[in-house]
Amino acid sequence: FMQNVTQGLEQQPTNMAASYWCHQWNKFIRSYDQIEAQIKSDPFEITLQVVESIQNANSIDSLQQLLTTICNLKSTLTIEKEALDELRNLCRNISNWCSSDCLLQTVNVFMNDQFRWSKNSDSSQALTDVVHSIIDGGSFDWLVKGSQHCVNGQQKYENNLPMFCSNLVEKLGLIRLRDESDVLNSSDTELYTSTACFSIKILTSIIKSSITNLYSGNEEDNRSLIWSLARKIGSSVVIFFASCHSSEVNYADERLPWLTSKATQCIEGDFSSRYPHGFLPMVMKDIQIYIRDSNWKLYPAAKFCLTWIISNVKHPHLNEHLNAFLPAILTFIDDHQTENKIVSIKCLQHIIDNVDASELKRYDRANALLQQQYLREPSLVKVLHPCLISILEVTEKSPRDSRNAPRKTDKFDNVISTILKSMEYESEIALRKAYSQNLHKFIEHMGISIVKHLNNMLSVLLSYLEVYDGPTEQIRFHILKALKYLIIEAWPRIPAHIGKIFKSLARLLIDVRGISKTTTTSIEVENQLFNDAVQTMHLLNKCCPELFKEYADSTRSLNVPALDEYISIYENTNLNIYKITDFIPASLDTTTALRLALS
Repeated sequence: FMQNVTQGLEQQPTNMAASYWCHQWNKFIRSYDQIEAQIKSDPFEITLQVVESIQNANSIDSLQQLLTTICNLKSTLTIEKEALDELRNLCRNISNWCSSDCLLQTVNVFMNDQFRWSKNSDSSQALTDVVHSIIDGGSFDWLVKGSQHCVNGQQKYENNLPMFCSNLVEKLGLIRLRDESDVLNSSDTELYTSTACFSIKILTSIIKSSITNLYSGNEEDNRSLIWSLARKIGSSVVIFFASCHSSEVNYADERLPWLTSKATQCIEGDFSSRYPHGFLPMVMKDIQIYIRDSNWKLYPAAKFCLTWIISNVKHPHLNEHLNAFLPAILTFIDDHQTENKIVSIKCLQHIIDNVDASELKRYDRANALLQQQYLREPSLVKVLHPCLISILEVTEKSPRDSRNAPRKTDKFDNVISTILKSMEYESEIALRKAYSQNLHKFIEHMGISIVKHLNNMLSVLLSYLEVYDGPTEQIRFHILKALKYLIIEAWPRIPAHIGKIFKSLARLLIDVRGISKTTTTSIEVENQLFNDAVQTMHLLNKCCPELFKEYADSTRSLNVPALDEYISIYENTNLNIYKITDFIPASLDTTTALRLALS
């Protein structure tokens, strides 16, 4: 092999030496793969001779051939660690004889070779390591100078670095579908992952080199270029970082996060003084292309990317950017797909919690949420109801505020009425579970005003207690919790309804005791539900003890084991030692109501 190569070099013109070397080398690689023979010549020494043969060429073709040869050597053959270290040192020295302009153009050629990125991950990884080593070996001044051109008798450098960075940044853009009916396929995700890994690692090398140059005080003329690159790279990396760290995005790859975290760590120090308002204004500007009304569905990760960014920004930094992202969030809510509605509602909940009330009142977007309460999707109902409470607390006057008396019917009442009407005629277990999950929150926020809906509320709660809903009994647990809040908040009217409440709880005690023997419910759930019902009985007794004693005495002669067990507990329990916080979680509003009700 070596003799053939030597003879070939003697017969080739100087400018053809590189091409001939690489051709022979690649042929040698293929032969080695086929016959699996032992290498008699040192591959590293051969590669050194390839480098020496093309050092003076400084052309895109020669460098492309060299990088291809080195990548083949790294990805195809098994080499000792010492040889790989020497190979990296060789790459770092390429900047001594090759212009950065030649390197950048060569990398652009490789970036357009989709076959390399989509079919051969080893080859793409090898190219990433090689280019990374070359940039690390060269200085930032070398990257900036590019190639020389003679203009009016003077030598000037052409700087292609900003354009090169723009090309890399484009590879970080979110995947775009052909149309709304299209779906992501494995080839698209594989291509995106490979090119994104390469782009992030190379951008990391460039930004590290620029920051090192900035702190060393070299080339003051490069300062504006450095900050321009930091802005271009940083904003795109944040958007890309958001898309990869959203758990819902299905094309994120395990190779991406550690690269992005390293890239973001490079931008420190003077950046905060250069951009005192941080990255958010830049990110919000750059992300607009993905979340416009006309094309946001063409980018599957756009909604997750936006919500991840917003959810990681806290008060007070969201206020000034409300105009930038609120229209997109409301567009997601109005979409016909439940998944998009849920994502937007979760994001809107974070916005409500972290934006000033005055700003929210100015926009008054509660109607967009109110329109969603008529949809019968369990997953949607679970996230919608807490968000409804939060937005109504901002836009409506507090039902608890005595300064608003006499109180007129408002959106709180309309929402409660709609929920109770939906619950009353609902037979699907999943929806009944979703409706009951947050019912106690509505009761707590309504306060004493809940008496306006007391009859309907009790009718729904007591009817739900009669139905077995599966091994976990989640609905009954939720309903008992709501009933506790109702007894506390509407205590002046509870004596008028104690009869039906007591009878419903007594039937529940009878149904629950022994349920583990006839159903798949575990004994732990049975005991927990029984104790929860007993606690509700105790709270009812604390609210109106005299009436409760009459009903309790009337059950003694029934000789029902479950009721006898409760009567024994009732007689041996001193309710004076109980505080309100023993029945429900402590809250300011609840404590205030109970101090008035049960002092």
